[in-house]
Parts: sequence; structure tokens; C-alpha cells
Amino acid sequence: MINVSLYKPECKEIWNAFIHDAKNGIFMFYRHYMEYHSNKFQDYSLLFYENEKLIAVLPASLQDDVIVSHGGLTFGGVVSDSKMTTKKMLEIFQALKAFLKDNGIKKIVYKALPYIYHKIPSEEDRYVIFLNNGRLIKQEPCSLVFLDNKLKFCKGKRYGISKAKKVDLKVLESRDYDQFFKLEKARLNERYAVDPVHTAFEMNCLASNFPENIKLYAVLNKSLEMVAGTILYLNNKAAHAQYIASNEEGRGNGAIDYLMDYLINDLYKDYKYFDFGISTEQGGHYLNEGLISQKEMLGGRTICFSTYEIDV
Repeated sequence: MINVSLYKPECKEIWNAFIHDAKNGIFMFYRHYMEYHSNKFQDYSLLFYENEKLIAVLPASLQDDVIVSHGGLTFGGVVSDSKMTTKKMLEIFQALKAFLKDNGIKKIVYKALPYIYHKIPSEEDRYVIFLNNGRLIKQEPCSLVFLDNKLKFCKGKRYGISKAKKVDLKVLESRDYDQFFKLEKARLNERYAVDPVHTAFEMNCLASNFPENIKLYAVLNKSLEMVAGTILYLNNKAAHAQYIASNEEGRGNGAIDYLMDYLINDLYKDYKYFDFGISTEQGGHYLNEGLISQKEMLGGRTICFSTYEIDV
């Protein structure tokens, strides 16, 4: 029989150790990442035990009578070790629904973890969602580069790289999150009238806690001023561009093209995937054609990030 319990602070070490060894664990599931914005979300993470042994966890938050896996993360889902089987996942969902029903929760919004972040295959949950009449409520195209089978950059991007070399731009790893977020905020305000999800302070703290997983790469001009940059999240041989920004000078000199060429074709060439992220709004119903075109010109092709709704 599987028992379900709510996460409590005293479970932190057990939780983190489980995430570390899980077949689909990523650094964003560690408690000290999830809790940086704990004031914005009511945590409702769950632990699943069988014969007093922890066999799975679910990062989740509560919104009214709905749990989301997780409201503050791009994706979530049941995290398990390599012993997880499809039959056992069925039992986990049965226990999950019973627990939620007993606690007055009516629905689960389930952001399935994309396969590119699996250490070994981990889609037992998707099959069980199907058996539980889960409804697909979001389908978001993510532009991805398979690094062992890359497509060439388009002609315009190669021209941008050439321009960057002529003006002697340099790419360096940086810790100047303040300057990067000035670029990012200015660009988002100009194009979409929104601010970045993170602040410079938050990202600096997260990078300090996860120095091997969060990296800032800056493009500097001859005066050593930052004209472009990207923040990468590194998980299980997948590099994700969490933020990409440039100023007018950087855009005019092909700084982003030059930066992506360095990251994709040099620095992270031995990784499996380079993930440019999604290019949609409104739950996938609005495609930002200009944004996805830029990613596709750099060799990105589509996989889908899927979100499901399950009645309890």
C-alpha cells in the first residue's frame, strides 16, 4: 500500500537526496531552488511511501482547490528512481487521487517533464495520465538542437557571426547579473511591456546556490561593456537558455549569433541538447512567429512541452 504525505521542512534532506538520485530529477526540484519564491506560492509538495520507503515525490503548489506541479516551475511531475514501473505509477496515481479527494482538492494541473531532462526513460506518468482521462490543456513548442546531429545556422546568422568577429566581440562567463538584467528588462519592456520573471538579486542568489547548474555568458565589446548575454540552466546534459538579451549595439553587431555559435558549436558541443525554450503565449494558442523563427534559424526544431488537467 502506498501512503501519501505532505512535504514538511524536516523532510528537506530526504527530499533533496531523493531528487539527486532520481531518474528524472533536475536541480530546480531541490528545495533551495523551489523555495526562493515561496512567498508567491503555497507549497503542496507530496511524498509517496511504500512500506516506509520513499519511492516518489511530486513538487506541487496549491491554488484554491487545484494543485499544480509546480506553479513556480516550467514543468514538474512525479519524480522517481530507476525502480519505478508502469504498474507502480498506476498505484501512485490512485493513492494521489484518493489523498487529494480526502483533502477537498478537485483537480491536478500536471506539467509533464520533457524527456530531454530524463536520465533514463521516465514517461510512465504520461501513460497513467491517459488512463485517468487526463486532458491536454497546453501544448507549447520548444525549439531544440540535438547537439550530435546539428543543423547549420542559416545564412543570415552566419553573416551575424562574421560581423561580430570583425568588431572583436568577446564571450566570457560572468557574474554581472545586474548588468545582464538591465539588458533583459529593457528588451522585455520594449517588446512586451513586461518584466523578467526573476530579479537580478534572485538570480544571483540562485547562481550562488547552484554554480554548476546556472551560468551567465556575456558578450563584451572592445570597451568591455556587456552588449548581449544569456543565462543557461544546465541539467542532465541539456543546456537551456533561460534568458537571452542584447542591446541595440549587440543586435547591430550579431552578438547573439556569435554567442550561440560559441555555446552550441564549441562550449557545449558534448552535451545532448540545447534548449531555446518555448515561443508561445496563452497556453500555446498564440505562436510568436518572429521569436520561433530566430530559434529555427539557429538550428532549433520543435518538441512539445505538455500540460494536462486531471479530475480527482
